[in-house]
Amino acid sequence: MFLYLARVYEQILDISKAYQRALYRIPTPRLYLLYNGKEDFPREKRYRLSDAFRAAQGETPVELEVLAININIEKEHPILDRCPPLKEYSQFIGRIHAKQRDGKNRDIAVKEAIRECMKENILRKFLQRHGKEVYNMMFDEITYEDIIRIQVEEARELARKEAWEEAWEQARKETWGEAREQDIAGFISAFCEEGFSEQKVVKKLRKHFQLNAAEAQKYYDTYAAH
Repeated sequence: MFLYLARVYEQILDISKAYQRALYRIPTPRLYLLYNGKEDFPREKRYRLSDAFRAAQGETPVELEVLAININIEKEHPILDRCPPLKEYSQFIGRIHAKQRDGKNRDIAVKEAIRECMKENILRKFLQRHGKEVYNMMFDEITYEDIIRIQVEEARELARKEAWEEAWEQARKETWGEAREQDIAGFISAFCEEGFSEQKVVKKLRKHFQLNAAEAQKYYDTYAAH
């Protein structure tokens, strides 16, 4: 967030004025983080840059505070009533989470949530224009391997700190086991239903799951509906 703030200031300020003798007044920053994850998270939580410093040194010369707001619909944060588009977005994400809790794959959950929200006038205009982009974005913005790497690194750090070797082994098995097969199967099913050709589905498989041509073709032959 500190780097993000610096980039914003770089875009909106006349940096040349920073070298003048007169005080150059700048906008007061207010930093917010919107949380819509699945883990239990309070309605609001404040984070400070100094909490990340390696060693406490009393009064810190640099500080930055970020207010994290839980926008999951069940938390009923007042900001949702003040911002209808944000509330509708939270309802959309909430549908996806609910379907995943019911055991549906992410791609199927996203597809069904888009269909239901359009029918119930939730983000309807946006989804009518960008529904396919929203669906594809769930896969293209961050690859499956990126997610795997983050989860594995997090599990490894937990094992190192608390000497829980079992936690690392369990995370590795869960990450690379049935979940991967299930995601691949759902990925293929979703794109086949959308009318994508075999060649395009195999190409997307290779890119998204970092597979070679033979592996991607094998998965397609196994899970594609013929």
